[in-house]
Amino acid sequence: MSLETQKTVLKVIAGAPLPVSIDYIAKRVGIGWGTAIRYALELVIAGKIEGMKTTRGWTFWGKDSA
Repeated sequence: MSLETQKTVLKVIAGAPLPVSIDYIAKRVGIGWGTAIRYALELVIAGKIEGMKTTRGWTFWGKDSA
């Protein structure tokens, strides 16, 4: 687990004007889909971001973006 990658994922999610998908995160960070969802879910568990499972997949947003 790379702390730098986790920080980058957090910056991408927090800096987005709208909630983002796993594909959005993966493309901007330059990681695979599985890695992106792992880091995003870890950040949700840590309480740093918010996330929701929808019928189309996971969506994530920063704490102050709601």
